[in-house]
Amino acid sequence: MLRIFITCVSLLLSFSAWAQNAYININILNGSVPNYRYYEQNSPLKIEMINGVFKFDEPTQSYTTTLAFNLASPRTINLTYVGVKSLKGNSRRHRFFLSPGDSISLKVDMKKAETDIEINGKGAANNYSLDFKNIETQKNYGDSLPDKVIAIFNKMYRDNKRILADYIKTHEPDNQFIQAHNLDLQYSTVLNFYYFKENNKYRLGDKYERFQPAWERAQDSLFKTVSYRLIDPEKTGGKLNALKQPLSTISNDEALISDNYQELIKHFMRREIESLANEAQTNPEQFFRQWYNADINTGREAYSNGGTNLLKEKIVNTYFTGKTADFMYACLITDALYEIDPKSIVSIFDRYKKLFPKSNYANSFQTQVDEIANREAKKLNEKMIFAFANGTTMKTLDEVLWLTKGKTILVYMWGTWNAPSRSELEKHSAAIRAHFKDKDLTYLYIANYDLKNEAGWKKQIAYFQLEGLHILADDDLNKDIMTKVKGKEYPTYFIIKKDGSYELAKAGYPMKREVLIEQLETAMAN
Repeated sequence: MLRIFITCVSLLLSFSAWAQNAYININILNGSVPNYRYYEQNSPLKIEMINGVFKFDEPTQSYTTTLAFNLASPRTINLTYVGVKSLKGNSRRHRFFLSPGDSISLKVDMKKAETDIEINGKGAANNYSLDFKNIETQKNYGDSLPDKVIAIFNKMYRDNKRILADYIKTHEPDNQFIQAHNLDLQYSTVLNFYYFKENNKYRLGDKYERFQPAWERAQDSLFKTVSYRLIDPEKTGGKLNALKQPLSTISNDEALISDNYQELIKHFMRREIESLANEAQTNPEQFFRQWYNADINTGREAYSNGGTNLLKEKIVNTYFTGKTADFMYACLITDALYEIDPKSIVSIFDRYKKLFPKSNYANSFQTQVDEIANREAKKLNEKMIFAFANGTTMKTLDEVLWLTKGKTILVYMWGTWNAPSRSELEKHSAAIRAHFKDKDLTYLYIANYDLKNEAGWKKQIAYFQLEGLHILADDDLNKDIMTKVKGKEYPTYFIIKKDGSYELAKAGYPMKREVLIEQLETAMAN
């Protein structure tokens, strides 16, 4: 699933007593039924990109709108206005650096050049066009050593430093703007290198291990140019980095105003989870000893029960402190909510609130976490039916067809471990059931790669209230079904008809619910 890492502070939240409103007033001349969308560059709280339609102002023959934000600190807002006839296509973009109390007016004439815009109002000095250079490094993937790509990123940093200096001299922005953009430039080199290094190691494949020390040394050197310190080994229980060296941290509260710093530490979390998941497989004794203070069997059980969320919390508490740790806790919970992954979230949230009772973020999660707690308390009921031995003895699709003979069945191939599977259940399960209420449709849920997770599997069945027939598939059954129905990924839907024939759902992924409903109705009618 294409994950859109678009983040925005909710307009309905007030982070603290000192948060203020800020406004962007937009006026589009010579457009053609334009609409707009915007998102906030970086913050822990994640929502989809916000779309809207401009109002047509008859006296001025222009399109207008006002965007309102409740802010406790400066934020970067990316605005795209689309559906307009411009000189260079049908969309334009503008990046705002918005502070509490700002009231900025943006006026654009679509018949004029893209750079010919008017910015006025409080905060205008921070919001003229500032176009930093971005250098393409695609051709450098496969480089064995980091020297060339570091030189590229360093040149980009110097060029952008001059662009920022010219902007400051011309427009005299405020100190917060200057601080944020200087930090952005400092962290851009580190972030770009980190992105490149982590992607390049997959291009190098088996060769990477030989050259890894050079890449790690280069990364450490870049980190030292911003914020970097070794972590006391006693605090980490002897944990080591990829080169078996003491851990270091890039925790920097002052840099949270920087978009690039926020993205760097979030990307660090993603890569650390990948690295530790690999270590749990390749070196389980060390992994479970260092991260769970346990032997392999005890640690594996704790790892399974706590899930990725608990491991993320351990990473936060190991690498980050102060406001940065607060931010990373909020990112952890945001991602768990986004991926519909409730495992350990209630207990993690309780610890989060105790650690950061004055957090600007924590209170915004309370309602959602309370809902998770209520859903986790739900139990299996008599309408949740399990095949004999949970279906673990079944090997072929023919056995499933025999079990469901004479019924119209919606089959859902899923896994508790699979975020898209959970997301589809959350979005569509209740709606499909409501549409087919009191109709002759049966539901079959076949979980895959969950044989060692029976307790967690049943817990999710209760959590999502999946009433119907359930099978815990082994590898043979999973392979036979996916081959015969031509399923390629999880989740996969297919329909079994009363005559025993079957067909893959046409709804695709993400599911087009109306397409699946129409296909089911046709199957039931026939």
